[in-house]
Amino acid sequence: MVIKPTIIVHGGASNLPDELVTPYYDGVLSAVKMGADALKSGESALDAVETAVRYMEDNATFNAGRGSHPADNGIIEQDAIIMDGRTLNMGACAVVPNIRHAITLARHIMEHSSHCFLAGEGALEYAREAGLEIVDNEWLIVEEKIERYRRLMAMENAHDNNKGTGDTVGAVAIDKDGNLASATSTGGTFGKIAGRVGDSALPGCGATAENGVCAVSTTGWGESIMRVRMAEYAAFAIIRGMSPQEACEKAIERLSVIERGRGGLILLSHNGDYAWAFNTTRMARAIIIDDKKPTVMVD
Repeated sequence: MVIKPTIIVHGGASNLPDELVTPYYDGVLSAVKMGADALKSGESALDAVETAVRYMEDNATFNAGRGSHPADNGIIEQDAIIMDGRTLNMGACAVVPNIRHAITLARHIMEHSSHCFLAGEGALEYAREAGLEIVDNEWLIVEEKIERYRRLMAMENAHDNNKGTGDTVGAVAIDKDGNLASATSTGGTFGKIAGRVGDSALPGCGATAENGVCAVSTTGWGESIMRVRMAEYAAFAIIRGMSPQEACEKAIERLSVIERGRGGLILLSHNGDYAWAFNTTRMARAIIIDDKKPTVMVD
């Protein structure tokens, strides 16, 4: 079977207001194009998902990298994961301050250390020694976005699981060799307790990837996603013979019924079939298959 290189990106599942639809649309469109260009040039699925997520980490529209949600101490602490479906290797980082591209740190941990997961100041020191880009907290903070989010929060029940849904970013891809990869990056929940680790950096929760099965990236209320291990659940559904769409819908059903959680996921199977599902009002996502035109949705 001929595999068509494919990449899907998401900009988060949320109750996105109408005035933000255009920047989210533009953001995921640019990200998916960059990832697709990497695939077209012969780069790997890992390269493609890292490229797409790096762009979104630099786009302050999203809750990753610049424009992330700060913790309750005013510091932006980032979480990220990247997973290699060919080798089952992974790299992740959590609670990392002052890092421009958490996804690149995660990949460096995967490829150049004997560990899978680093956190906090230790992860930051590792990034410094690796020569990765370190930035001031002030560069990461976008005050206009913080104020807008505070206003949105005031309109919702502060104890509702909807409050945690947001604009975490992610990507899944398959390259010309049939290798799968996934990546997820986030600044975490708005106003979280400093030191909190969410679902995004956890394998089986924020992402999974395995050749012969699928690649998944999730988004939403992290505590609920961790409890139901949403990415892992969707992958096991594929193993049990469900279609990608059935697997995604079952994963969201589990999130909704067991946890009353809110979120979404994108899934790309080993044969290039794909699907997504969400139970928020909107989830920004985009896909490019081979040399076809991109499909972008924010609904």
